[in-house]
Amino acid sequence: MLKLTISDANSWKRSIDAIAALIDEGTFEFTENQMALKAMDPSQIAMVDFMMPKSAFKVYEVGEKQSVGIDFSELSRVMKRAHPDDSITLELKGNKLEVVYEGKSTRKFLLPLIDATAHPNEPKIEFDSQVKIPANDLKEVLADVELVSNYVVFDAQKEGLKVYSESESGRAEINFPKDAVLELEVKEGAKAMFPLEYLKNMTRNTDVSTVIQLYLKKDNPLKMEYPIGAGRVVYFLAPRIDETMG
Repeated sequence: MLKLTISDANSWKRSIDAIAALIDEGTFEFTENQMALKAMDPSQIAMVDFMMPKSAFKVYEVGEKQSVGIDFSELSRVMKRAHPDDSITLELKGNKLEVVYEGKSTRKFLLPLIDATAHPNEPKIEFDSQVKIPANDLKEVLADVELVSNYVVFDAQKEGLKVYSESESGRAEINFPKDAVLELEVKEGAKAMFPLEYLKNMTRNTDVSTVIQLYLKKDNPLKMEYPIGAGRVVYFLAPRIDETMG
């Protein structure tokens, strides 16, 4: 048995889009207290870790711990058809997921399930730097560095955060002194390079109120975390090792 009624339709749609931004398929695990998902993107470069507590739902009926395989590209397309004032209910119907929108009319969609898979393990990293920054500030930075390169470097030092990109066409550099970000904790300086397109996908479902937490360690995966409604999404992104960018 599995039946969910969503309290916050907008946050739910953004959550599904945040997952679908990196993966096509994944497995929701439902327990008595929460729903969760961990999945690698097809290239194995990035991982998404999503959680939403039971309290985020009007109805949360889970008979026992369940794993449900979802095609997120299809679910994301269906979620785009929800209206802002719709009540959204998800229910298992045999080997299909029924999505029901109730507003001026009642609309139903049936999506086939896919085989459930085990969740991957989260990378175990002792990060050296943490940066808290408004999502809109970070998205502006990514738009700036995109003018120059498909890769971006994050360099966190005790005095501030530097973000830059460099290529044959030039260099773009943005500096945030410590008091220009919401929070900066640096045990040791941390610098690493990451693919820009992934970062854009990881931030595209944020809004003006979103605050992003970045965790960095030299030439190690980036951890990015932010809330969506009552839920939370965490991304891990593998670095590109390139000593030519200084």
